[in-house]
Amino acid sequence: MLSVRPQPVVEPPLYRFDGGSLLFSAPATAQFRCRSDEITITPYAGAEVDQVTGLLLATALPASLWMAGGFVLHASAVRLPGDDRAIAIAGPSGAGKSTLAAALVGRGAALVADDTVRIAYVDGTLRASGLPGGWFAAPTRGAARRFCPAPDGRSLRNCSLGAVVVLSCEAHDGVPVRVDPIAAVELLLANRHRPRIPAFLGRRPDSLRFCGFLAQSVPLYILPPTKLRATALEALMNELPY
Repeated sequence: MLSVRPQPVVEPPLYRFDGGSLLFSAPATAQFRCRSDEITITPYAGAEVDQVTGLLLATALPASLWMAGGFVLHASAVRLPGDDRAIAIAGPSGAGKSTLAAALVGRGAALVADDTVRIAYVDGTLRASGLPGGWFAAPTRGAARRFCPAPDGRSLRNCSLGAVVVLSCEAHDGVPVRVDPIAAVELLLANRHRPRIPAFLGRRPDSLRFCGFLAQSVPLYILPPTKLRATALEALMNELPY
């Protein structure tokens, strides 16, 4: 009598290297082959399109940007009208990054990135870049987020960086508060996007050094909850020295 014992299904590791690519395997959803300039997606049978898209933006895109070097923030970024510098708007999921970026675009700003911002030192300048075509937002409270394209001519592939603002849930007088470089390092580290990835890539020491450089090179502010966040950021950028 032949007895066959079923073998357990072996899930691939979440991250692994393959031929110079970083493979990110999301169970029952898709495999993402990430390079510094390209992401190839192989969906699994039965995967929901929204799940694949969500992981592309939330994990695969940050992975590719970490591979490109620099520092990757969980942030949106916009360039306000009349300025040639971007402001990065960081904070945890649900803090209002995309909502604030969309409000600023509605007031004439150009979108540089939504949810994921790579900051790199290029030709003597700190520059912000990401996925500029639009942002994801829920049309109503509790609804699924959907893609909202930026208006024609109102998105940028990259831009010099003028400041970083971290959205806070702590109530105080409703105006941006600048923090010192040591506190800035702590906030930047807390707002990295997918910090496991630079550690997996062996870039953790590199990213820590860059974080210190970033904290000393551009001002970082905490912005509390207020209905006038967009106005506060416009006033902030008008006051920043070049």
